[in-house]
Amino acid sequence: MMNDVEDEVEEQQAEDGSVNRVPELKQLSEDIDKATNTFINATLELETAIQQYQRAEAKLGGAVTNISKKVDTINQHIDKALENAPQN
Repeated sequence: MMNDVEDEVEEQQAEDGSVNRVPELKQLSEDIDKATNTFINATLELETAIQQYQRAEAKLGGAVTNISKKVDTINQHIDKALENAPQN
């Protein structure tokens, strides 16, 4: 009989403890949601930054190629001019 009463009291205390923790668990859930959203937003921003970097890198690569071609053309003109220059 005494064990039954003790078990009942323990069970009631466990229930009370769970009910008391509900606001704490709700807050924890909200905090997890906020952290998840922050992570998702940061990931999206990072992906956007990476794409912008890759576009800039491609433009830079194109510019370097154009400059290299122009330098080659200038060098060819210089070579021809030197070939056609009078020899002293």
